[in-house]
This record gives sequence, C-alpha cells and structure tokens, in this order.
Amino acid sequence: MHPNALNKTRRSPGVKPRRNLHNGLTAHGAGANMTPGTRRAMTCAYIPDGSTFNGTKNILPQSYVDQLQVGDPLNREDLNPRIWPGADS
Repeated sequence: MHPNALNKTRRSPGVKPRRNLHNGLTAHGAGANMTPGTRRAMTCAYIPDGSTFNGTKNILPQSYVDQLQVGDPLNREDLNPRIWPGADS
C-alpha cells in the first residue's frame, strides 16, 4: 500500500471512524456511502483446525475446490493458515 493511501480519507473535525465487529451469521447491512471517499471493509472467515471438505465451495478458490473430494482435510497453510497453536504444537 502506498504510504499516502491512508491520508486520502477526510473526515469532519471531531468525527471518529466507526468500526463494527460481528458474527458472519448475523444479518447486517450498511446504507449507501454518500461521501466522496471510499468505505473500507475487511472480512475474516475462521474454520476449526482439522476441518474437512464437505462438498460446498463456500470461500475456497475454485482451483482448490477442483482438487478436493468430500472428506479431504482443509490443511493448506497458504489458504487456511493456523492462527493459534493447536494441541499438537
């Protein structure tokens, strides 16, 4: 990211940016962005260690799904990195 990219957002004095954290299964939405700036968003999808493919694509890239069969472990570190040490660590 360019160092000046973060400086392009302009806010009215005294207005703090809003952040929202919620479970992905929670129904939610946001109104239209009526400002000249962009609205940034980030998502994270977590799966338990040891999860296996159930046949549904979900968030997995198609190239990965094409290689999977139902029951295969979802253990590719480049796509599903472990973020917390497991019991075997």
